[in-house]
Amino acid sequence: MDCPNCSGPVYDNRQQNETRRAEGKKPMPEFKCKDADCAWVKWPPREPKAVSKTGPNSGPPGPKWTWGQINAWYGTSLKVAVKHVKENVPDARAEDIVAAAATIFIGVMRDSHGVKVAPKPPPPEPKKPVLEREAMADEHDDYPEDDDLPF
Repeated sequence: MDCPNCSGPVYDNRQQNETRRAEGKKPMPEFKCKDADCAWVKWPPREPKAVSKTGPNSGPPGPKWTWGQINAWYGTSLKVAVKHVKENVPDARAEDIVAAAATIFIGVMRDSHGVKVAPKPPPPEPKKPVLEREAMADEHDDYPEDDDLPF
């Protein structure tokens, strides 16, 4: 084959491309003019991308959220806003709470993994019971220490 631009000789890479495809590599141009000043090339036709029939990317992408999920997240955002706005701004108006809920809701919707719930703090350690003898000793601390008792 001759170059359609300059009528000079061309490289024929079709056989090498078969080997490259088998190895999973990108193809080179099928034909390329040997004259560097001409730089004519003919690429092989593009192969359609393989579409998996199974797996998370099969078929057209679906919506990220369902209406039920959106409704539940907005309700949760509103509850969180009510709690925190009333706690921090005692004279807050309804529009302040709605604005806070909208901000929280937007943050939740932008996050693809939802919201982490903070772990509950561990319960406080129970108080140790006071022994009866110690309690009685505390009651009698006002006695002099040299009271003739053996203990």
